[in-house]
Amino acid sequence: MSDTGKSTTHKGSKRGVGYRRTPGGTFARHADALARISTIAVESTEPGVALERMLDETASTFDAHLASLCLYVGEHGLKHTTSVGLTPNLLQQVEALGRSEVMEDYFTSSTRPFLIPDARQAPSSSIGYRHAITEGLVTVVSAPLCRSDRRIGILTLYHEEAHTYSEADLTLLQTLANLLALTLTNAQIASVESDQDRAKDHFLGMLSHELRTPLTSIMGFTQIIRKKLANSREVDARIMEHLDVIWTQEQRLNRLIGTLVDIARIDSGEFSIVRGKVELGTTLRGAVTKALSQVKTRHNVEMEIPAEPIWVDGDASRLEQVFSHIVSNALRYSPVEQPIKVVCEERKDEHEVTVSISDQGPGIPASRQKDLFEQFYRSDMSRAGGLGMGLYISRTIVEAHGGRISIDSVPSTGTTVHVVLPV
Repeated sequence: MSDTGKSTTHKGSKRGVGYRRTPGGTFARHADALARISTIAVESTEPGVALERMLDETASTFDAHLASLCLYVGEHGLKHTTSVGLTPNLLQQVEALGRSEVMEDYFTSSTRPFLIPDARQAPSSSIGYRHAITEGLVTVVSAPLCRSDRRIGILTLYHEEAHTYSEADLTLLQTLANLLALTLTNAQIASVESDQDRAKDHFLGMLSHELRTPLTSIMGFTQIIRKKLANSREVDARIMEHLDVIWTQEQRLNRLIGTLVDIARIDSGEFSIVRGKVELGTTLRGAVTKALSQVKTRHNVEMEIPAEPIWVDGDASRLEQVFSHIVSNALRYSPVEQPIKVVCEERKDEHEVTVSISDQGPGIPASRQKDLFEQFYRSDMSRAGGLGMGLYISRTIVEAHGGRISIDSVPSTGTTVHVVLPV
């Protein structure tokens, strides 16, 4: 079963797999069975495969020849989900039984296994006696799958010969049924979360497109108006200032849309970089110029970049995005009278280059530094703008280049962000 709720049946005929006996008494054998099946539940990465293997091990534990797992689907009754060795005819009878009033009464009231020691001698009111007899089965036992106070399905084991179940066996069977219920619940949760993630990614993609299309037109017309007014002999300076404000806010909105697009691509696993030969010094100077134009500040940015070109294999626009964001953060938090420092240092013996961007702002407490690269985290809600995704996206870009990013910060002293890239 690859997807929860889809029916799958093991190929082949009936089982005939014996109990895996272990030294010791009943307790030791039960403990061994519970350990094996619990391990499958914990270690399997595919919920559907886990359910099949757990059902198979449960059948093997009790020497059952056949086994079935059905889920309760409301007004449709119990629906077959996965099984071991059931023939098509028996599967059809099991589903028909799941829709019967007798099964509904049992399912809604019982929290303990129901045992038919010998279907050949069972009264006509017994659950499942008819289809057991027609398939040549003797002992049938069912256990409800319970989640909290709800019953979500039923586990049934079938024996071709009479099989004795002790009270301890029935207790173990119910425990394994509950473990199956837990595994199934986790699979359903994972499926819902996956559907939600896909819906979120689709929404972000659509939203970004719907916002960017009109914004592109607005930015274009703003530039046209600015140019015409700039060439006019009589123009109110306040109008030009207002247009500058509009242009700045348009750029900010454009960056936010770009962030939404990046989030959707990262979450969907579609984020990528376009590699090429990048001169890091040129990229850094462009990033600083871009950050200064966005923040509109009187800060002084001191750059220490080697005179010789430093070439890296990377995506120039993405690297500029990283450095521009880091410099913008430094400008936003640092006092205007204190300079921002951008230092680029190549370590040829280690085949690395380190870019360090430092400010003399308020710093970040050690207890909050571990969260800086998480989604939607903003270190200072009273001063920060944006979505709190800049460093998260920056880390993704840097790691896509085979690099690493880290932060050193001391409260009341300042913060330095280090970006290390291979050369």
